[in-house]
Amino acid sequence: MHNSFIARGYPNNLSGVLNFGKEQWLEIYAPPLPGKRYQEIYDNISSSFSNVLPSMEKDTVVFYTAVSAYKLIYVSAMHCFAWASLKTLKEKGVKTVLDGNSRIEINDAIADAAPFRWLNKFHSQANMKLRLLEMIRTVRQNAGIRKSIAGLYPALGGQGTWITGNPAQSEVLAYLGGRNKDALCIRPAAFPGGSRSSLPQDVKSSVENFTDSFLDGIISKEPSLAELLDVSVRNAMKGVLLGIAADVLSHESRIRRWKRGELVVTPVGNISYRILAAAWRMSGGTITAASHGNSYLTILPSNSINNGALLLFDKYAVSSYGERVLTEFTRRYFKGPLTSDCEIVMGISQYHALFERLQAGTRPNRIRKIMVVGFPIDYHYYPSLIENNSHAYAHLTLRLMRVLRAHGYHVMYKAHPDTISETKGFFDSDADEIITENFTSCHDSADCLLYMQPYTTSFGFGMMTRIPVVVLNNTSSSYWHPEALELLKRRASFVNVDAGDDSALRFNAVELVAAVERSIELDDPEIVKRFALWEGA
Repeated sequence: MHNSFIARGYPNNLSGVLNFGKEQWLEIYAPPLPGKRYQEIYDNISSSFSNVLPSMEKDTVVFYTAVSAYKLIYVSAMHCFAWASLKTLKEKGVKTVLDGNSRIEINDAIADAAPFRWLNKFHSQANMKLRLLEMIRTVRQNAGIRKSIAGLYPALGGQGTWITGNPAQSEVLAYLGGRNKDALCIRPAAFPGGSRSSLPQDVKSSVENFTDSFLDGIISKEPSLAELLDVSVRNAMKGVLLGIAADVLSHESRIRRWKRGELVVTPVGNISYRILAAAWRMSGGTITAASHGNSYLTILPSNSINNGALLLFDKYAVSSYGERVLTEFTRRYFKGPLTSDCEIVMGISQYHALFERLQAGTRPNRIRKIMVVGFPIDYHYYPSLIENNSHAYAHLTLRLMRVLRAHGYHVMYKAHPDTISETKGFFDSDADEIITENFTSCHDSADCLLYMQPYTTSFGFGMMTRIPVVVLNNTSSSYWHPEALELLKRRASFVNVDAGDDSALRFNAVELVAAVERSIELDDPEIVKRFALWEGA
Protein backbone atom coordinates (compact mmCIF):
# COMPACT_ATOMS: atom_id res chain seq x y z
CA MET A 1 0.00 0.00 0.00
CA HIS A 2 1.49 3.36 -1.05
CA ASN A 3 2.50 5.73 1.75
CA SER A 4 0.21 8.44 0.38
CA PHE A 5 -2.83 6.26 1.06
CA ILE A 6 -1.58 5.64 4.57
CA ALA A 7 -0.87 9.31 5.23
CA ARG A 8 -3.83 10.94 3.46
CA GLY A 9 -6.54 8.30 3.40
CA TYR A 10 -7.85 5.81 0.87
CA PRO A 11 -10.56 7.03 -1.57
CA ASN A 12 -13.66 4.89 -1.21
CA ASN A 13 -15.52 6.32 -4.23
CA LEU A 14 -14.92 8.66 -7.16
CA SER A 15 -15.71 11.78 -5.16
CA GLY A 16 -13.14 10.52 -2.68
CA VAL A 17 -10.64 10.22 -5.55
CA LEU A 18 -11.22 13.89 -6.40
CA ASN A 19 -10.62 14.75 -2.74
CA PHE A 20 -7.42 12.68 -2.71
CA GLY A 21 -6.18 14.04 -6.04
CA LYS A 22 -6.96 12.40 -9.37
CA GLU A 23 -3.45 12.69 -10.78
CA GLN A 24 -1.73 10.99 -7.89
CA TRP A 25 -4.46 8.36 -7.70
CA LEU A 26 -3.78 7.54 -11.34
CA GLU A 27 -0.10 7.02 -10.55
CA ILE A 28 -0.43 4.87 -7.43
CA TYR A 29 -3.78 3.12 -7.98
CA ALA A 30 -4.00 -0.19 -6.14
CA PRO A 31 -7.14 -1.79 -4.67
CA PRO A 32 -6.82 -3.37 -1.21
CA LEU A 33 -7.91 -6.75 -2.60
CA PRO A 34 -7.74 -8.09 -6.18
CA GLY A 35 -10.79 -9.01 -8.21
CA LYS A 36 -9.85 -12.69 -7.91
CA ARG A 37 -10.57 -12.45 -4.20
CA TYR A 38 -14.09 -11.20 -4.92
CA GLN A 39 -14.63 -14.15 -7.25
CA GLU A 40 -13.53 -16.55 -4.48
CA ILE A 41 -15.98 -14.99 -2.02
CA TYR A 42 -18.79 -15.04 -4.57
CA ASP A 43 -18.14 -18.69 -5.47
CA ASN A 44 -18.09 -19.73 -1.81
CA ILE A 45 -21.33 -17.88 -1.05
CA SER A 46 -22.99 -19.27 -4.18
CA SER A 47 -21.99 -22.85 -3.37
CA SER A 48 -23.11 -22.40 0.26
CA PHE A 49 -26.52 -21.32 -1.06
CA SER A 50 -26.86 -24.17 -3.55
CA ASN A 51 -25.61 -26.78 -1.05
CA VAL A 52 -28.51 -26.11 1.34
CA LEU A 53 -31.21 -25.27 -1.20
CA PRO A 54 -33.81 -28.04 -0.93
CA SER A 55 -35.40 -29.50 -4.01
CA MET A 56 -38.81 -28.25 -4.99
CA GLU A 57 -40.24 -31.65 -4.14
CA LYS A 58 -38.64 -31.84 -0.69
CA ASP A 59 -39.60 -28.39 0.59
CA THR A 60 -41.69 -26.37 -1.84
CA VAL A 61 -42.03 -23.21 0.25
CA VAL A 62 -38.33 -22.91 1.15
CA PHE A 63 -37.32 -23.65 -2.44
CA TYR A 64 -39.51 -20.91 -3.90
CA THR A 65 -38.67 -18.50 -1.09
CA ALA A 66 -34.92 -18.94 -1.50
CA VAL A 67 -34.96 -18.90 -5.30
CA SER A 68 -37.08 -15.74 -5.25
CA ALA A 69 -34.25 -14.22 -3.21
CA TYR A 70 -31.37 -15.55 -5.35
CA LYS A 71 -29.84 -12.06 -5.42
CA LEU A 72 -28.86 -12.59 -1.79
CA ILE A 73 -25.83 -14.39 -3.26
CA TYR A 74 -24.68 -11.39 -5.25
CA VAL A 75 -25.37 -8.66 -2.71
CA SER A 76 -23.91 -10.72 0.14
CA ALA A 77 -20.73 -11.24 -1.86
CA MET A 78 -20.53 -7.51 -2.59
CA HIS A 79 -21.02 -6.59 1.07
CA CYS A 80 -18.57 -9.20 2.37
CA PHE A 81 -15.93 -8.14 -0.12
CA ALA A 82 -16.34 -4.44 0.71
CA TRP A 83 -16.00 -5.23 4.43
CA ALA A 84 -12.96 -7.45 3.83
CA SER A 85 -11.39 -4.68 1.74
CA LEU A 86 -11.73 -2.19 4.60
CA LYS A 87 -10.22 -4.72 7.02
CA THR A 88 -7.30 -5.18 4.63
CA LEU A 89 -6.75 -1.41 4.40
CA LYS A 90 -6.51 -1.28 8.18
CA GLU A 91 -4.03 -4.17 8.24
CA LYS A 92 -1.88 -2.29 5.71
CA GLY A 93 -1.77 0.80 7.91
CA VAL A 94 -4.48 3.00 6.38
CA LYS A 95 -6.03 5.20 9.07
CA THR A 96 -8.89 6.88 7.16
CA VAL A 97 -11.04 6.47 4.07
CA LEU A 98 -12.21 9.33 1.90
CA ASP A 99 -15.90 9.49 1.04
CA GLY A 100 -16.32 12.67 -0.98
CA ASN A 101 -15.12 15.52 1.22
CA SER A 102 -15.56 13.45 4.37
CA ARG A 103 -12.66 11.77 6.13
CA ILE A 104 -13.81 8.67 8.02
CA GLU A 105 -11.70 6.82 10.58
CA ILE A 106 -11.01 3.29 9.33
CA ASN A 107 -12.47 1.69 12.47
CA ASP A 108 -15.67 3.71 12.01
CA ALA A 109 -15.85 2.70 8.34
CA ILE A 110 -15.48 -0.97 9.27
CA ALA A 111 -18.10 -0.69 12.00
CA ASP A 112 -20.47 1.10 9.64
CA ALA A 113 -19.99 -1.58 6.98
CA ALA A 114 -20.61 -4.45 9.41
CA PRO A 115 -24.44 -4.31 9.72
CA PHE A 116 -26.21 -5.68 6.65
CA ARG A 117 -28.36 -2.55 6.41
CA TRP A 118 -29.18 -3.31 2.80
CA LEU A 119 -31.23 -6.25 4.03
CA ASN A 120 -33.86 -3.78 5.20
CA LYS A 121 -34.28 -2.69 1.58
CA PHE A 122 -33.92 -6.10 -0.06
CA HIS A 123 -37.63 -6.80 0.27
CA SER A 124 -40.39 -4.76 1.81
CA GLN A 125 -44.14 -4.96 1.45
CA ALA A 126 -45.95 -2.21 -0.41
CA ASN A 127 -47.59 0.47 1.70
CA MET A 128 -51.02 1.85 0.84
CA LYS A 129 -49.58 4.75 -1.21
CA LEU A 130 -47.56 2.39 -3.40
CA ARG A 131 -50.49 0.03 -3.75
CA LEU A 132 -52.65 2.89 -5.02
CA LEU A 133 -49.95 3.88 -7.52
CA GLU A 134 -49.72 0.28 -8.69
CA MET A 135 -53.48 0.17 -9.15
CA ILE A 136 -53.26 3.26 -11.35
CA ARG A 137 -50.46 1.62 -13.36
CA THR A 138 -52.59 -1.49 -13.71
CA VAL A 139 -55.39 0.55 -15.26
CA ARG A 140 -52.94 2.27 -17.64
CA GLN A 141 -51.41 -1.02 -18.78
CA ASN A 142 -54.78 -2.64 -19.48
CA ALA A 143 -56.58 -0.88 -22.32
CA GLY A 144 -60.32 -0.73 -21.80
CA ILE A 145 -62.59 -0.84 -18.77
CA ARG A 146 -63.09 -4.60 -18.83
CA LYS A 147 -59.36 -5.40 -18.82
CA SER A 148 -58.64 -2.72 -16.23
CA ILE A 149 -61.20 -4.23 -13.86
CA ALA A 150 -59.78 -7.72 -14.47
CA GLY A 151 -56.27 -6.40 -13.76
CA LEU A 152 -57.43 -5.12 -10.38
CA TYR A 153 -59.64 -8.17 -9.72
CA PRO A 154 -57.80 -11.02 -11.52
CA ALA A 155 -60.35 -13.60 -10.38
CA LEU A 156 -62.52 -12.09 -13.12
CA GLY A 157 -59.85 -12.67 -15.78
CA GLY A 158 -59.77 -15.49 -18.28
CA GLN A 159 -57.38 -18.39 -18.60
CA GLY A 160 -55.21 -16.70 -21.20
CA THR A 161 -51.84 -14.95 -21.07
CA TRP A 162 -50.86 -12.69 -18.20
CA ILE A 163 -47.94 -10.25 -17.92
CA THR A 164 -46.20 -8.76 -14.93
CA GLY A 165 -43.63 -6.09 -15.70
CA ASN A 166 -43.49 -4.03 -18.87
CA PRO A 167 -46.03 -5.30 -21.43
CA ALA A 168 -44.57 -3.01 -24.10
CA GLN A 169 -41.03 -4.40 -23.80
CA SER A 170 -39.93 -5.50 -27.24
CA GLU A 171 -38.81 -8.94 -26.02
CA VAL A 172 -42.30 -9.55 -24.62
CA LEU A 173 -43.90 -8.47 -27.89
CA ALA A 174 -41.50 -10.66 -29.87
CA TYR A 175 -42.45 -13.70 -27.81
CA LEU A 176 -46.20 -13.14 -27.64
CA GLY A 177 -46.75 -11.87 -31.17
CA GLY A 178 -50.45 -11.07 -31.55
CA ARG A 179 -51.30 -12.58 -28.16
CA ASN A 180 -50.12 -9.44 -26.37
CA LYS A 181 -53.36 -7.63 -27.31
CA ASP A 182 -55.43 -9.97 -25.16
CA ALA A 183 -52.87 -10.40 -22.36
CA LEU A 184 -53.88 -9.19 -18.91
CA CYS A 185 -51.32 -7.05 -17.05
CA ILE A 186 -51.05 -7.40 -13.28
CA ARG A 187 -48.75 -5.73 -10.77
CA PRO A 188 -47.91 -7.68 -7.59
CA ALA A 189 -47.54 -4.59 -5.40
CA ALA A 190 -51.22 -3.80 -6.04
CA PHE A 191 -52.15 -6.76 -3.83
CA PRO A 192 -51.64 -7.05 -0.07
CA GLY A 193 -48.73 -9.12 1.17
CA GLY A 194 -48.67 -11.83 3.78
CA SER A 195 -47.98 -11.65 7.49
CA ARG A 196 -44.96 -13.34 9.05
CA SER A 197 -46.91 -13.94 12.23
CA SER A 198 -49.43 -16.04 10.32
CA LEU A 199 -46.82 -18.41 8.86
CA PRO A 200 -47.21 -22.04 9.95
CA GLN A 201 -44.57 -23.02 12.52
CA ASP A 202 -43.09 -25.72 10.28
CA VAL A 203 -42.60 -23.19 7.45
CA LYS A 204 -41.04 -20.69 9.83
CA SER A 205 -38.64 -23.31 11.21
CA SER A 206 -37.67 -24.50 7.73
CA VAL A 207 -36.91 -20.96 6.52
CA GLU A 208 -34.87 -20.18 9.64
CA ASN A 209 -32.95 -23.46 9.35
CA PHE A 210 -32.17 -22.70 5.71
CA THR A 211 -30.82 -19.28 6.68
CA ASP A 212 -28.63 -20.68 9.47
CA SER A 213 -27.29 -23.44 7.22
CA PHE A 214 -26.57 -20.94 4.43
CA LEU A 215 -24.59 -18.62 6.71
CA ASP A 216 -22.84 -21.51 8.47
CA GLY A 217 -21.74 -22.78 5.07
CA ILE A 218 -20.25 -19.39 4.19
CA ILE A 219 -18.32 -19.23 7.47
CA SER A 220 -16.99 -22.77 7.02
CA LYS A 221 -15.52 -21.71 3.66
CA GLU A 222 -14.62 -18.16 4.71
CA PRO A 223 -13.73 -18.23 8.45
CA SER A 224 -12.64 -14.58 8.39
CA LEU A 225 -16.26 -13.57 7.73
CA ALA A 226 -17.52 -15.03 11.02
CA GLU A 227 -17.03 -11.64 12.67
CA LEU A 228 -19.23 -10.01 10.04
CA LEU A 229 -21.98 -12.64 9.81
CA ASP A 230 -23.04 -12.31 13.43
CA VAL A 231 -26.40 -12.88 15.09
CA SER A 232 -27.75 -9.51 13.94
CA VAL A 233 -27.13 -10.47 10.31
CA ARG A 234 -28.74 -13.85 10.87
CA ASN A 235 -31.83 -12.31 12.39
CA ALA A 236 -32.10 -9.69 9.63
CA MET A 237 -31.76 -12.28 6.87
CA LYS A 238 -34.29 -14.56 8.55
CA GLY A 239 -36.69 -11.63 8.71
CA VAL A 240 -36.28 -10.95 4.99
CA LEU A 241 -36.79 -14.58 3.97
CA LEU A 242 -39.75 -15.04 6.31
CA GLY A 243 -41.34 -11.95 4.77
CA ILE A 244 -40.83 -13.38 1.29
CA ALA A 245 -42.30 -16.74 2.36
CA ALA A 246 -45.34 -14.95 3.80
CA ASP A 247 -45.87 -13.07 0.53
CA VAL A 248 -45.43 -16.21 -1.59
CA LEU A 249 -48.04 -18.10 0.43
CA SER A 250 -50.41 -15.12 0.52
CA HIS A 251 -50.21 -14.65 -3.25
CA GLU A 252 -50.48 -18.39 -3.84
CA SER A 253 -53.72 -18.70 -1.87
CA ARG A 254 -55.16 -15.78 -3.86
CA ILE A 255 -53.95 -17.03 -7.26
CA ARG A 256 -55.58 -20.42 -6.73
CA ARG A 257 -58.93 -18.65 -7.12
CA TRP A 258 -57.94 -17.27 -10.53
CA LYS A 259 -58.19 -18.93 -13.93
CA ARG A 260 -54.47 -19.35 -14.34
CA GLY A 261 -52.83 -19.41 -17.74
CA GLU A 262 -49.28 -18.47 -18.68
CA LEU A 263 -47.56 -15.64 -16.80
CA VAL A 264 -44.82 -13.72 -18.67
CA VAL A 265 -42.35 -11.98 -16.36
CA THR A 266 -39.91 -9.16 -17.10
CA PRO A 267 -37.50 -8.16 -15.70
CA VAL A 268 -36.75 -11.44 -13.96
CA GLY A 269 -34.57 -9.83 -11.28
CA ASN A 270 -37.37 -7.75 -9.75
CA ILE A 271 -38.08 -9.32 -6.33
CA SER A 272 -41.81 -8.55 -6.28
CA TYR A 273 -42.25 -10.06 -9.76
CA ARG A 274 -40.30 -13.15 -8.69
CA ILE A 275 -42.49 -13.62 -5.62
CA LEU A 276 -45.59 -13.44 -7.80
CA ALA A 277 -43.99 -15.91 -10.25
CA ALA A 278 -43.16 -18.31 -7.42
CA ALA A 279 -46.73 -18.18 -6.13
CA TRP A 280 -48.07 -18.59 -9.67
CA ARG A 281 -46.05 -21.74 -10.26
CA MET A 282 -46.86 -23.15 -6.81
CA SER A 283 -50.53 -22.76 -7.64
CA GLY A 284 -50.14 -24.82 -10.81
CA GLY A 285 -49.69 -22.08 -13.44
CA THR A 286 -46.84 -21.87 -15.96
CA ILE A 287 -44.37 -18.98 -16.11
CA THR A 288 -42.09 -17.63 -18.83
CA ALA A 289 -39.19 -15.24 -18.38
CA ALA A 290 -38.53 -12.68 -21.13
CA SER A 291 -34.89 -11.88 -21.90
CA HIS A 292 -33.20 -8.48 -21.67
CA GLY A 293 -32.64 -6.91 -25.10
CA ASN A 294 -29.69 -6.66 -27.48
CA SER A 295 -27.83 -9.56 -25.84
CA TYR A 296 -27.32 -11.59 -28.98
CA LEU A 297 -23.50 -11.27 -29.05
CA THR A 298 -21.91 -12.04 -25.70
CA ILE A 299 -21.47 -14.94 -23.29
CA LEU A 300 -21.31 -14.55 -19.52
CA PRO A 301 -20.84 -17.72 -17.40
CA SER A 302 -22.76 -16.20 -14.48
CA ASN A 303 -25.73 -15.02 -16.54
CA SER A 304 -29.36 -15.71 -15.68
CA ILE A 305 -29.41 -19.29 -16.99
CA ASN A 306 -26.68 -20.26 -14.50
CA ASN A 307 -26.97 -17.93 -11.48
CA GLY A 308 -30.30 -19.11 -10.09
CA ALA A 309 -32.45 -16.43 -11.71
CA LEU A 310 -34.31 -18.87 -13.97
CA LEU A 311 -34.89 -21.73 -11.51
CA LEU A 312 -38.43 -20.40 -11.04
CA PHE A 313 -39.40 -20.55 -14.69
CA ASP A 314 -40.79 -23.14 -17.09
CA LYS A 315 -39.57 -21.28 -20.17
CA TYR A 316 -37.05 -18.60 -21.09
CA ALA A 317 -38.11 -16.54 -24.11
CA VAL A 318 -35.32 -15.08 -26.23
CA SER A 319 -35.85 -12.97 -29.31
CA SER A 320 -33.05 -13.97 -31.66
CA TYR A 321 -31.09 -16.96 -32.90
CA GLY A 322 -27.95 -15.57 -31.28
CA GLU A 323 -29.54 -15.30 -27.84
CA ARG A 324 -30.75 -18.89 -28.09
CA VAL A 325 -27.39 -20.25 -29.25
CA LEU A 326 -25.39 -18.32 -26.65
CA THR A 327 -27.77 -19.22 -23.81
CA GLU A 328 -27.62 -22.91 -24.70
CA PHE A 329 -23.82 -22.70 -25.06
CA THR A 330 -23.51 -21.04 -21.65
CA ARG A 331 -25.74 -23.60 -19.98
CA ARG A 332 -23.77 -26.47 -21.49
CA TYR A 333 -20.20 -25.29 -20.88
CA PHE A 334 -20.59 -23.28 -17.66
CA LYS A 335 -23.25 -25.37 -15.93
CA GLY A 336 -23.40 -25.15 -12.14
CA PRO A 337 -25.68 -26.22 -9.27
CA LEU A 338 -27.98 -23.23 -9.84
CA THR A 339 -28.30 -23.74 -13.60
CA SER A 340 -31.89 -23.88 -14.82
CA ASP A 341 -33.13 -26.63 -17.12
CA CYS A 342 -36.04 -24.50 -18.35
CA GLU A 343 -37.03 -24.67 -22.00
CA ILE A 344 -35.45 -21.97 -24.19
CA VAL A 345 -37.97 -20.69 -26.71
CA MET A 346 -37.67 -18.06 -29.42
CA GLY A 347 -40.26 -15.70 -30.79
CA ILE A 348 -40.08 -13.61 -33.94
CA SER A 349 -36.85 -11.61 -34.11
CA GLN A 350 -37.49 -8.08 -32.89
CA TYR A 351 -34.49 -6.61 -34.66
CA HIS A 352 -35.47 -6.45 -38.36
CA ALA A 353 -37.07 -2.98 -38.37
CA LEU A 354 -34.39 -1.58 -36.04
CA PHE A 355 -31.58 -2.95 -38.20
CA GLU A 356 -33.07 -1.51 -41.39
CA ARG A 357 -33.49 1.91 -39.78
CA LEU A 358 -29.96 1.98 -38.37
CA GLN A 359 -28.40 0.72 -41.60
CA ALA A 360 -29.93 3.72 -43.40
CA GLY A 361 -27.53 5.94 -41.46
CA THR A 362 -24.39 7.30 -43.06
CA ARG A 363 -21.00 5.65 -42.68
CA PRO A 364 -18.23 8.07 -41.57
CA ASN A 365 -15.31 8.26 -43.99
CA ARG A 366 -12.97 9.57 -41.31
CA ILE A 367 -12.85 9.26 -37.53
CA ARG A 368 -12.77 12.54 -35.66
CA LYS A 369 -15.24 12.05 -32.81
CA ILE A 370 -15.07 9.00 -30.56
CA MET A 371 -17.82 8.13 -28.09
CA VAL A 372 -16.44 6.23 -25.10
CA VAL A 373 -19.39 4.18 -23.85
CA GLY A 374 -19.01 4.22 -20.08
CA PHE A 375 -18.99 1.47 -17.51
CA PRO A 376 -21.45 1.65 -14.55
CA ILE A 377 -19.36 3.39 -11.89
CA ASP A 378 -20.88 2.08 -8.67
CA TYR A 379 -17.97 0.13 -7.17
CA HIS A 380 -19.64 -3.15 -8.00
CA TYR A 381 -17.72 -6.26 -8.83
CA TYR A 382 -19.25 -8.77 -11.22
CA PRO A 383 -19.11 -12.58 -11.08
CA SER A 384 -17.00 -14.15 -13.85
CA LEU A 385 -15.59 -10.74 -14.82
CA ILE A 386 -12.28 -10.41 -13.01
CA GLU A 387 -11.33 -6.77 -12.32
CA ASN A 388 -14.57 -5.54 -13.90
CA ASN A 389 -15.24 -3.00 -11.18
CA SER A 390 -15.86 0.71 -11.16
CA HIS A 391 -12.50 1.91 -9.82
CA ALA A 392 -10.52 -0.26 -12.24
CA TYR A 393 -12.61 1.01 -15.17
CA ALA A 394 -12.50 4.63 -14.02
CA HIS A 395 -8.71 4.32 -13.88
CA LEU A 396 -8.66 2.70 -17.33
CA THR A 397 -11.10 5.19 -18.86
CA LEU A 398 -9.09 8.23 -17.78
CA ARG A 399 -5.87 6.87 -19.29
CA LEU A 400 -7.59 5.73 -22.47
CA MET A 401 -9.29 9.07 -23.09
CA ARG A 402 -6.03 10.92 -22.56
CA VAL A 403 -4.32 8.79 -25.19
CA LEU A 404 -7.12 9.44 -27.67
CA ARG A 405 -7.13 13.20 -27.06
CA ALA A 406 -3.34 13.29 -27.35
CA HIS A 407 -3.75 11.84 -30.85
CA GLY A 408 -6.17 14.57 -31.87
CA TYR A 409 -9.51 12.83 -31.44
CA HIS A 410 -12.55 14.63 -30.07
CA VAL A 411 -13.58 12.45 -27.11
CA MET A 412 -17.15 12.17 -25.87
CA TYR A 413 -17.75 10.33 -22.62
CA LYS A 414 -21.18 8.64 -22.59
CA ALA A 415 -22.04 8.22 -18.92
CA HIS A 416 -23.82 5.00 -17.98
CA PRO A 417 -27.45 5.86 -17.13
CA ASP A 418 -27.40 3.93 -13.85
CA THR A 419 -24.55 5.94 -12.35
CA ILE A 420 -24.72 9.44 -13.82
CA SER A 421 -24.60 11.04 -10.37
CA GLU A 422 -21.55 8.98 -9.34
CA THR A 423 -19.52 10.13 -12.37
CA LYS A 424 -20.61 13.77 -12.29
CA GLY A 425 -17.53 15.97 -12.49
CA PHE A 426 -15.06 13.08 -12.56
CA PHE A 427 -14.33 12.83 -16.30
CA ASP A 428 -15.05 16.46 -17.24
CA SER A 429 -11.44 17.59 -17.59
CA ASP A 430 -10.48 14.52 -19.64
CA ALA A 431 -13.28 14.59 -22.22
CA ASP A 432 -14.37 17.14 -24.78
CA GLU A 433 -18.01 16.33 -24.08
CA ILE A 434 -19.95 14.58 -21.33
CA ILE A 435 -23.15 12.96 -22.62
CA THR A 436 -25.94 11.87 -20.29
CA GLU A 437 -28.83 11.42 -22.71
CA ASN A 438 -30.09 8.03 -23.85
CA PHE A 439 -27.60 6.14 -26.02
CA THR A 440 -30.15 5.48 -28.75
CA SER A 441 -30.67 9.25 -29.09
CA CYS A 442 -27.01 10.28 -29.30
CA HIS A 443 -25.04 7.41 -30.85
CA ASP A 444 -25.03 8.97 -34.32
CA SER A 445 -23.16 12.06 -33.09
CA ALA A 446 -19.96 9.97 -33.07
CA ASP A 447 -17.70 8.71 -35.85
CA CYS A 448 -16.66 5.75 -33.72
CA LEU A 449 -18.18 3.90 -30.76
CA LEU A 450 -15.65 2.62 -28.24
CA TYR A 451 -17.04 0.12 -25.76
CA MET A 452 -15.23 -0.18 -22.43
CA GLN A 453 -16.73 -3.68 -22.17
CA PRO A 454 -19.21 -5.63 -24.32
CA TYR A 455 -21.62 -6.65 -21.53
CA THR A 456 -24.08 -3.88 -22.16
CA THR A 457 -27.30 -3.77 -24.17
CA SER A 458 -25.96 -0.77 -26.10
CA PHE A 459 -23.27 -3.02 -27.64
CA GLY A 460 -25.82 -5.03 -29.61
CA PHE A 461 -27.51 -1.79 -30.66
CA GLY A 462 -24.26 -0.19 -31.78
CA MET A 463 -23.32 -3.20 -33.88
CA MET A 464 -26.48 -2.70 -35.93
CA THR A 465 -25.43 0.79 -36.94
CA ARG A 466 -22.93 1.69 -39.66
CA ILE A 467 -20.73 3.53 -37.17
CA PRO A 468 -17.23 2.03 -36.71
CA VAL A 469 -16.89 0.08 -33.45
CA VAL A 470 -13.96 -0.61 -31.12
CA VAL A 471 -14.38 -2.94 -28.15
CA LEU A 472 -12.00 -3.54 -25.26
CA ASN A 473 -11.40 -7.24 -24.63
CA ASN A 474 -10.48 -7.94 -20.98
CA THR A 475 -8.32 -11.05 -21.38
CA SER A 476 -8.77 -12.05 -17.73
CA SER A 477 -12.48 -12.62 -18.36
CA SER A 478 -12.96 -13.06 -22.08
CA TYR A 479 -15.85 -15.29 -23.13
CA TRP A 480 -16.80 -15.53 -26.79
CA HIS A 481 -18.68 -18.05 -28.86
CA PRO A 482 -16.28 -19.17 -31.62
CA GLU A 483 -18.73 -18.48 -34.44
CA ALA A 484 -19.71 -15.10 -33.01
CA LEU A 485 -16.09 -14.03 -32.45
CA GLU A 486 -15.14 -14.78 -36.05
CA LEU A 487 -17.99 -12.64 -37.35
CA LEU A 488 -17.45 -9.90 -34.75
CA LYS A 489 -13.92 -9.32 -35.97
CA ARG A 490 -15.36 -8.46 -39.38
CA ARG A 491 -17.44 -5.67 -37.84
CA ALA A 492 -15.51 -4.41 -34.78
CA SER A 493 -11.90 -3.74 -33.93
CA PHE A 494 -10.59 -5.35 -30.73
CA VAL A 495 -8.09 -3.99 -28.19
CA ASN A 496 -6.83 -6.35 -25.50
CA VAL A 497 -6.80 -5.21 -21.89
CA ASP A 498 -4.85 -7.14 -19.25
CA ALA A 499 -4.94 -6.96 -15.45
CA GLY A 500 -1.51 -6.38 -13.93
CA ASP A 501 -0.27 -7.56 -10.54
CA ASP A 502 -1.62 -4.32 -9.05
CA SER A 503 -5.06 -5.10 -10.58
CA ALA A 504 -4.80 -2.07 -12.88
CA LEU A 505 -6.07 -2.75 -16.40
CA ARG A 506 -3.32 -2.25 -18.99
CA PHE A 507 -3.54 -1.53 -22.71
CA ASN A 508 -1.09 -0.70 -25.48
CA ALA A 509 -1.56 2.91 -26.63
CA VAL A 510 -0.21 2.20 -30.12
CA GLU A 511 -2.60 -0.73 -30.52
CA LEU A 512 -5.50 1.41 -29.31
CA VAL A 513 -4.95 4.11 -31.93
CA ALA A 514 -4.37 1.49 -34.63
CA ALA A 515 -7.63 -0.23 -33.65
CA VAL A 516 -9.53 3.05 -33.96
CA GLU A 517 -8.18 3.67 -37.45
CA ARG A 518 -8.72 0.05 -38.46
CA SER A 519 -12.35 0.11 -37.33
CA ILE A 520 -13.38 2.26 -40.29
CA GLU A 521 -12.53 -0.62 -42.61
CA LEU A 522 -14.81 -3.08 -40.79
CA ASP A 523 -18.37 -2.79 -42.03
CA ASP A 524 -19.56 -6.37 -42.47
CA PRO A 525 -23.02 -6.74 -40.85
CA GLU A 526 -23.04 -10.55 -41.11
CA ILE A 527 -22.80 -10.89 -37.31
CA VAL A 528 -26.11 -9.06 -36.99
CA LYS A 529 -27.73 -10.94 -39.86
CA ARG A 530 -26.66 -14.28 -38.45
CA PHE A 531 -27.14 -13.76 -34.70
CA ALA A 532 -29.88 -11.12 -34.48
CA LEU A 533 -32.00 -11.48 -37.62
CA TRP A 534 -31.76 -15.12 -38.65
CA GLU A 535 -34.37 -17.25 -36.92
CA GLY A 536 -32.42 -20.48 -37.24
CA ALA A 537 -33.25 -23.87 -38.62
